[in-house]
Amino acid sequence: MILRLLLFGLIAVVGVSLAAWVLTRDRRYLAFAWKVVRAAVIVLLALGLMFVLERALTAV
Repeated sequence: MILRLLLFGLIAVVGVSLAAWVLTRDRRYLAFAWKVVRAAVIVLLALGLMFVLERALTAV
């Protein structure tokens, strides 16, 4: 449930940032959207790694 809320927030932030970039053509909004996406990918990879490690450790 929490991951879904975070994903919805991510989509909203990136969407608003991209809309602001389209309307203003200010590249800082595009850079912000890219930073948010990179941070989200890193967090998702870390969570996925934790799930894999949990499965591997409980299988032993």
